[in-house]
Amino acid sequence: MPHPPRLIASRRFRVALVLALLSYLVGWPAAALLGAISAWLGTEWLGVIVGTTTYAFSWLLLGVAVLMGGREVLVFARSWTRYLLRRLLGR
Repeated sequence: MPHPPRLIASRRFRVALVLALLSYLVGWPAAALLGAISAWLGTEWLGVIVGTTTYAFSWLLLGVAVLMGGREVLVFARSWTRYLLRRLLGR
């Protein structure tokens, strides 16, 4: 069984990692939720304008995270995602 990746103790790295993970939560789920709400309410502009703006904001968060933490933030997030998927799928 593979071990989970170790976290680097730098405060700047941790803040960048939180921003990167927050960008993943804000991106597609928020845009999909806003699209569903706009379809339910019958207001297309809500899904198009607000959903697109929310998705663009998630990319802004990811960019700030990469600038703060460097490439290590993305490598760490990818290794944790790979580890969690292996645990969930039982491989």
